[in-house]
Amino acid sequence: MRGSYSDDYRTISYNNRKHHASCKEAALTRFIRRRGALVLCLVVALFVGFSSIAMTSRVNASDKATITTKKVYVSYKVKTGDNLNAIAKEYCDLNHYSSYDDFIREVEDINHINADKIVAGHNITIPNYV
Repeated sequence: MRGSYSDDYRTISYNNRKHHASCKEAALTRFIRRRGALVLCLVVALFVGFSSIAMTSRVNASDKATITTKKVYVSYKVKTGDNLNAIAKEYCDLNHYSSYDDFIREVEDINHINADKIVAGHNITIPNYV
């Protein structure tokens, strides 16, 4: 007998299982797509964040204020014919002084001398930025 109740039940049960399996596959596919989109968004956000950090930490050669230097004091042995103007032109870092005169005033203060009182053979202390 072809249309008995048990045959119909098996057909319905098989169709339900088949439908349930396709629903699971669809749900899994949606989950993977959503998770993939979330991972993609996260990767893009991290890339943008790290890029912005890298851009702000990059030193611009024309922006002298961002260059980190340390002030040290070095000994300079005065040679015959030297004067503080010549020493300033050789050693003054205009990134840290507004003029050579500012550098010369600091050298005078450090060494307790006047510009015309340097003597060949003596050592003077001069500021230097490294």
